[in-house]
Amino acid sequence: MDVEATFNSRRRVSAITRTVIQPNEVRGVEYKISPLPIASAAVFTPRGTPSELLPLECIIEGDTGAIPVHNTSDVPLAVEPGDILGDILPEDIECAPKQISKFAFRNPTDTEEKPNQDQGVVCSTSKPPLPDINPALTKEQREQLEDLLQEYQDVFYQKGDPLRTTNILEVSLELKDDTLYYIPQYKLNPQQIQAANEEIQKLLRQNVVREEPSNYCLPLLVVPKATPPDTPQRWRVVLDARPLNRRLKTICFKGTPSEIYFKHLRNGKFFSQLDLVSSYQQLRVNKKSQQYLAFQHEGRSYVYLSLPFGVAHAGELFQYALNSALKGLLYKDLVTYVDDATVATKDFPRHLEVLSQVFQRFRKYVFTLNPEKCRFGYFEAKALGMIVTEGAIRPDPARLRPVEQLLSVTCKKRAKSVLAYFSFFRKFLPRFSARTAILAHAAHPQQKFAWSQQHADLVLELYNEIRTAVLRHFDENRPTRLLTDGSRAGIGSLLAQLDPTTRKWHPVAHYSRILSPAERNYSMTAIELLAIAASCTHFRHELLSLKSPCEVQTDCRALIYLKASKYLHPPIARLQLSLEGYPLTLKHVPGANHLAADALSRNPLPNDFKDSHIEPLPGEEYETDNTVSAVTRAQAASASPPGTAAGSAADAPLLTPARPQGTAASSQHGNGRASSPAPPEGSSEQDDSDAESDWDVPTGTEGDVPASRKYLSEVYALQQADPEIKSIIESLPSDPSTQEKFQIIDTVLYAVRGTQRLLYVPALLRKDVLQQSHEPAHFGKEKTLQSLSRYVYWPSMRKDCENFVASCTRCQTFKRKPQREGHLHSITAEHVNDKVCIDFKSAPLSSKGKKEILIYVDVFTRYVRLYACKGHTTDDAIKALRRAFLEAGIPRTIICDADPAFTSHDFKSFTDSTGCDLHVIPPNAHQANGLAEAFCKIAGERLALACQDLKKWDDDLLKLQLHINDSRSKSLDQTPFYLLHGYHPKTAKFQLLANHPASEDIALVRQAAQDALETSQARLQSRYNESRTLPEYVPGQEVWIFVQKKSTSSTPSKYAHKWREGRVTKIINPVTLEVSVQQRGMEVIKKVHINFVKPRVKRFNHLQ
Repeated sequence: MDVEATFNSRRRVSAITRTVIQPNEVRGVEYKISPLPIASAAVFTPRGTPSELLPLECIIEGDTGAIPVHNTSDVPLAVEPGDILGDILPEDIECAPKQISKFAFRNPTDTEEKPNQDQGVVCSTSKPPLPDINPALTKEQREQLEDLLQEYQDVFYQKGDPLRTTNILEVSLELKDDTLYYIPQYKLNPQQIQAANEEIQKLLRQNVVREEPSNYCLPLLVVPKATPPDTPQRWRVVLDARPLNRRLKTICFKGTPSEIYFKHLRNGKFFSQLDLVSSYQQLRVNKKSQQYLAFQHEGRSYVYLSLPFGVAHAGELFQYALNSALKGLLYKDLVTYVDDATVATKDFPRHLEVLSQVFQRFRKYVFTLNPEKCRFGYFEAKALGMIVTEGAIRPDPARLRPVEQLLSVTCKKRAKSVLAYFSFFRKFLPRFSARTAILAHAAHPQQKFAWSQQHADLVLELYNEIRTAVLRHFDENRPTRLLTDGSRAGIGSLLAQLDPTTRKWHPVAHYSRILSPAERNYSMTAIELLAIAASCTHFRHELLSLKSPCEVQTDCRALIYLKASKYLHPPIARLQLSLEGYPLTLKHVPGANHLAADALSRNPLPNDFKDSHIEPLPGEEYETDNTVSAVTRAQAASASPPGTAAGSAADAPLLTPARPQGTAASSQHGNGRASSPAPPEGSSEQDDSDAESDWDVPTGTEGDVPASRKYLSEVYALQQADPEIKSIIESLPSDPSTQEKFQIIDTVLYAVRGTQRLLYVPALLRKDVLQQSHEPAHFGKEKTLQSLSRYVYWPSMRKDCENFVASCTRCQTFKRKPQREGHLHSITAEHVNDKVCIDFKSAPLSSKGKKEILIYVDVFTRYVRLYACKGHTTDDAIKALRRAFLEAGIPRTIICDADPAFTSHDFKSFTDSTGCDLHVIPPNAHQANGLAEAFCKIAGERLALACQDLKKWDDDLLKLQLHINDSRSKSLDQTPFYLLHGYHPKTAKFQLLANHPASEDIALVRQAAQDALETSQARLQSRYNESRTLPEYVPGQEVWIFVQKKSTSSTPSKYAHKWREGRVTKIINPVTLEVSVQQRGMEVIKKVHINFVKPRVKRFNHLQ
């Protein structure tokens, strides 16, 4: 057959309408048949998408119809009018049903049809397909982009060709020393050996390695790649360059930070991503440095001619070379990150212009692109695990780890990995620091590892939030707000901007962190100011680029007046000084309207209230710390009670527990601020009455439906989602016993208790009900339960109420212990001068300058010695004790309180030098030094009564001492003087005439005195211990420690926090603990009596 006749006899089939075919979909494309010119090109379509034509019943020339096209690719296919579908011979026209042969769409400029003179058939020669082009572009845009790519097709890598290296940089590896290293090859299995052989042959063809001996040797690593379960295992062959990396000199060049990278993509509408093939291997290594990159395999030695993967600073070197090649184009409509270059422009002509300039630089400096990974003309950019679009950024779902990997945590290393994974997305997660505290605790090296269902639930909650999280791009031309808040747990902020089109405020980024131990000691005003300062530092680049001042919203009114204050506390002065360079305007917002930032700063109750049967739809839930878990719109619509107003409950994006009319509009946080879920206060352009309408967040009420009716519909929806309540409702019509206990009123289930009808509270609403009942006044368990019992009911209400009140942090830090703890332990001694108790007693200033009395009491005989001192210092105490030791000898143990004079280093050195054991009792536990305290009281009273002239009281001190020791003790049934000396002193004339019997055996007298003392102590212990408990503490247990705070001008002591967090480190005795507390950023060890310690109850986290 003549070739020209073949061309003239063929007919062309082309599309006449635009049709979009989804992946793996068959759709009919309307076509028409026309004569085929001799010079016409062969079959093609401009997208390079694999497809096939399906069988036709009949094709009629001049007629039109629909030809089925099957899209066999994984991306959408757009067929435009005029696209050629194929050619057909005359015998296929007006005939019986025939099969049109399969074919693949090819690019028009890549294929050139030429007649084969020998065979008389049509044949074609084709070039590689073009890179990925956005199918959603218009036909004209695609054609322009295709022409540009064809013009610069030489910058794309063709398979089988040697890999070209750039001429802009030649890498020179400088070592710290010239020591040789030779690491033998690791042992490999047969599969790894085969993979290594294939990789080496590929590198030889690409001229990346060369067979050459070297004095150095590095081993090869062959590691498996992540592959789907049903596909063959693939391997990655890399060089283990750790011995070389330890010897390399540091390169002082850092790549582009991710924040800068995303910042330059925010204004783009059209995105093209350029990926360089085998990036590091495009950098040539100079001749001297090639010897350092040698490796051996199967008896042969090879050296790398290009920079391999695994060498330290390879990424920085490559980005430096790429930035040098693109100098003058970067950070305008182009930004690079290691081996990726992204072009982002507002309009398409500018996009083509920038791409042309980039291709020119790549051609000039010999950079090669990977056509399989490049994407052109798309409306979104996928980079660094994110998807960037015009105006927004969100995590890339395809790059997220499978949730099963995040839940399989068996050790601290895995827990740390999970925490680091979520930390990468922390700007998308509100109150991140507080919410992940339990994950940080599980990964902490000094804590015992524990992984519970609570950790798994938190991981699932964070994972679902990441999948649907979206943040807006920052725009320096828009009005900006910074909402900040601080609490004792941490600080947080929310950066938001006003959308000029919708007039709604959209979140841009979240920030939160926990406070350091030193920062927890700040006042609340300083913490609130710290939240502003830390947030400004975190968002420094954004705030300094604003065209108008940023409005900082805080619920601390005291900050408004700081600039007018003349005298500032040093921490506040430093923080205020750090804000001087920022364009800020400070605005006070009441706490009830400041929930966005308030939720970020607080350590919330772990959200364990989600029912396992509820599957939230992605993107259709919205939660805050102060609302119950969200019910999705689909569930709310299916559970809407009959009779509700249209659009009030079923159409609402979120059902949150509104308050019925006549009840409190908000609950109170631990610091007294309202915590009802209300949006932040409105912008300055709007009235306060419209404050709730300028935030782009879901709301739970619409229209003019009364609040009580809306709340009723929400309770109904939550009851329907509760399996326990739903089963009661289903059994109610047929079960008489259930009818006696429960009743449905206005579609809502109530519990019948006599004449009362109590609302049956669903599980998702119980936390909110408990907060409203307890937090307004922080009553105890019984009063809170009584308040609840008048209106609501659920089965475990008493237990949940007790747990909730016991775990209230504010109650624990303010309220005293309900009862005194610790049994009485009497002080006993084995012999005279075995143990002594000492203490200081203040006295009037005498004419000799004495104003203190040191009380020195022998525990065995109760003999007291009084020494006048000039002051209340360590030196005065040591002088008095030296006199006592000369008079009575050195005792075995000295018992004293925590007086600074007795706890100083000099006093401890004195007691150590004399061989005494110094026992310091805990602060505020005066009963532990009861003997000294009792004699302090006696000495003060007797001194005031006996001295006629108080300026000379020190002259009468020995006389007072004699009379005190000569008085009979009830517990010993003897006088201390007699027990010590064995006789009674005569202090008056009439005593000289007394007729005393013979002296008694002093040993027997002392034994009788001790027996009497033991009897008295046992009776006192029994009476004392009746009203007290003896709690058990263990080392490592977290406790609250009582701290007596002094009143200030702004806060009386009765309104200050009375308990501080601590940890038990040692059990000294049943009533004395050694605890660790944080003071001024340091860990301090203290001795504390158990009367001033109480267990710390963990925050309430679950309702049964």
